[in-house]
Amino acid sequence: MLKIDLHTHTLVSGHATNTIFEMIQVAREKGLELLGLAEHGPKVEGGPIASYFHHSIRLPRRLFNMNFIMGVEADIMDLNGLLDLNDRHLRLQDIVLAGIHREAGWTIKSPEENSKAIIEVMKNPLVHFISHPCDSNARIEVEKVVKASYEYQVPLEVNCLHLGYHVARGVDIEDIRHMIKLVRDYRWKLIISSDAHVATAIGDDSIIDKMKLRDLLSEDIILNSSLTDVWNFLEEKRKKAKT
Repeated sequence: MLKIDLHTHTLVSGHATNTIFEMIQVAREKGLELLGLAEHGPKVEGGPIASYFHHSIRLPRRLFNMNFIMGVEADIMDLNGLLDLNDRHLRLQDIVLAGIHREAGWTIKSPEENSKAIIEVMKNPLVHFISHPCDSNARIEVEKVVKASYEYQVPLEVNCLHLGYHVARGVDIEDIRHMIKLVRDYRWKLIISSDAHVATAIGDDSIIDKMKLRDLLSEDIILNSSLTDVWNFLEEKRKKAKT
């Protein structure tokens, strides 16, 4: 069970099942230390309009005796790193993930093109993490993406929901294993997230054991194994984004 889950969704995203308050309450009941509510960007069908990300920051960051942060899982729109939320809105977010989504209009491209798009996004100092980079619907050149993750200090994500998709579709997870091993070789960091779209899935990382990945995922490479490390990382990102 994750104690720090940085990537979850509420009804705001258009296809999740619980409210913000319900997600926070369940996270508290499960004993989480920090919950991240990173809604889909505006280009996902049924997702929030851009102005939501201006008003959502008005919520206090502690409710029901639970700490949480607000943000976005922005959609990568082209090979030049364009996102579906502008920098003005991105600057307001506690956390910014960016990823490729067919639901936002991304047409399946080659691994070279997918990698280029992700790497260009990493150059944006407002982006904190790359969500599910080894998506089976958008394959990447793993070595190039991990190298860029290290160079631009933008950790990649091991996404438990998408691991489940791999199982359901009968797709191998060798790219994910390769990604984790390369992160270890660089002595770099990644995050593990539930990508929960329903409150009962918050913090659930049981798929990690089912796919026999636990031995590769030692705490020294998992950024969100330490609350202090997460706060320090986000604060350092904020400072760099201002320069």
